[in-house]
Amino acid sequence: MKVIYNLTKFNPKFTDGSVITIGNYDGVHLGHQKILHLVKNKAKKMQLLSIVMVFDPSPLEYFTKKT
Repeated sequence: MKVIYNLTKFNPKFTDGSVITIGNYDGVHLGHQKILHLVKNKAKKMQLLSIVMVFDPSPLEYFTKKT
């Protein structure tokens, strides 16, 4: 499973196909574990890469910044 933190480092080979989840993965609790498991299994069945895309800063951090 690939974790993408920066789109400028996004590998072009991912355009051949992938299974991706995009979200605010702020911790690996049971709900997140289930989603990651489903993505990994689906990608394996389809013989594709599995990808997790997260936000940095997190949406909570971004929208609560003091200016």
